[in-house]
Amino acid sequence: MTEIKAESYRLETTDGNWLGQVVITSDGFFGSVTDYGNFSFKWSSIGKQSFKEFILSLNEDYFAKKMAQGVSYTAHNKQIDKSCERFAQEILPVLKKKIQEEIDAEKQETEKPKYLTVETIPEDLDFSNIQLYLNENIFLHYMDLNNWETDNDGNEINRIIDFSFSFYDCNYNVYVIETKLDRDFGSIEMNGDSALFDSFNEAMEDDYWELLVSLSKKYIKHLKEEE
Repeated sequence: MTEIKAESYRLETTDGNWLGQVVITSDGFFGSVTDYGNFSFKWSSIGKQSFKEFILSLNEDYFAKKMAQGVSYTAHNKQIDKSCERFAQEILPVLKKKIQEEIDAEKQETEKPKYLTVETIPEDLDFSNIQLYLNENIFLHYMDLNNWETDNDGNEINRIIDFSFSFYDCNYNVYVIETKLDRDFGSIEMNGDSALFDSFNEAMEDDYWELLVSLSKKYIKHLKEEE
């Protein structure tokens, strides 16, 4: 059985005063209480489009006739027809504007890149194919285990996590040393294009240090599980 979804819209005048309340359902029901009358109607067929898209396609004349049809089983006269015409003129454009704004907002949210944060790091993050945005200008291409850090005698003493980023049209590699992961402040090594070097370095140490730490710890855990 198809779930029927109901949505309520508060309509307002251009100066912000209450104009009416409209409730629509996904199966074609329209109901309203407004300053221009209380009308309702149920469309039995709206095609393959959603009911909101269907409402956006309506003109005022057709809409007014359907509102009149909704009350015709109890009363029908020219005064009611005029009331329905006025209702359509005053209510339908405001409702369509409200619905269009909602559709546009949903579309924008769907198209918006999902930015990587400490809270949104996937449990099953594929380290071989990361390809994630930190914000609209910072893109993480991959992570890798760099050469072990060594002491003066050449002994391996630490692991270094290598991050590859794009920042605008510049490319940078950020290196995080394992022994520094528990610091409260940013501590990275970095190389890459000179144009935005200082800005990107500051962003990594000030804004994204916590994220770098979380990713590094998760990657080290991943490496241990693969050993």
